[in-house]
Amino acid sequence: MTINIESVPTSASTQNQAGKSASSDDMATASSLNKATTPSSIELVSEVIDLSDDSDDQPTSSSRPVLPNVCIPLGYDIVMPRTTKYSCRKQSPTAKNETKSKVKPSSIPAPESPKKRMVVIDGNNVATIRKVFSAKRLEICLNYFKTLGHEVVAVVPQYRLNRSQSTDQMLLQKLYRQEEITLAPSKKLPGQFSNAYDDRLILAIAEKFDGVIVSNDYFRDLLDASPAWRHLILNRVLTFSWCRNEFFLTPDPYGQDRPSNDQILNGYSA
Repeated sequence: MTINIESVPTSASTQNQAGKSASSDDMATASSLNKATTPSSIELVSEVIDLSDDSDDQPTSSSRPVLPNVCIPLGYDIVMPRTTKYSCRKQSPTAKNETKSKVKPSSIPAPESPKKRMVVIDGNNVATIRKVFSAKRLEICLNYFKTLGHEVVAVVPQYRLNRSQSTDQMLLQKLYRQEEITLAPSKKLPGQFSNAYDDRLILAIAEKFDGVIVSNDYFRDLLDASPAWRHLILNRVLTFSWCRNEFFLTPDPYGQDRPSNDQILNGYSA
């Protein structure tokens, strides 16, 4: 039998004692302790229950777990640690494949980056200086845009292939064979000469291939020809300059508050 003695200050003169079987020695000890205390302090003897398995009493109906040879004061309870069972089963290969099949890649396509636009050169406007058609300048302009990675074509009136109509007929014929030049047809009949309106062909090609036009022409007479051509004239015509046989694009063909040449050429504008 084990006895715990607690000193609790209180104004009451109550003493609680309980137990299954107390010896005379235990009672004498408790009596001597009570005599030594003051009236304002009472020593409370709390019985400690011996939960040993030696007794042959009937089993109690309590579902609380009992630990052998442990003294538990009144008012306290026993908390048993919870055991957790972990599954050590190995996942089968088929289950792994099913798990992978459930995870599907995103079906949302990545946004496409704008592509470089096709360049349509007004050949008669770019290569003519002081009423002389320079095949060399036309070649320089073609190479300028090819270096930037653009698909490029120049529209030239067909009569420019005649010897007297260009500075270098052999070079012009070479560019035509390489399909870097598209000819605007012209007809020569007895008593008359007709030339196709190359500006219409330039706008038609730019509309078909969503291209950009290089010209210093204003195309005013074709503004109302169609909504598509009007959009091209107002948003896709790049102007240029020559300096010592070097080709230069105007940095801001429509003004500082409008898209730049790079934005128009690379598809970042309407």
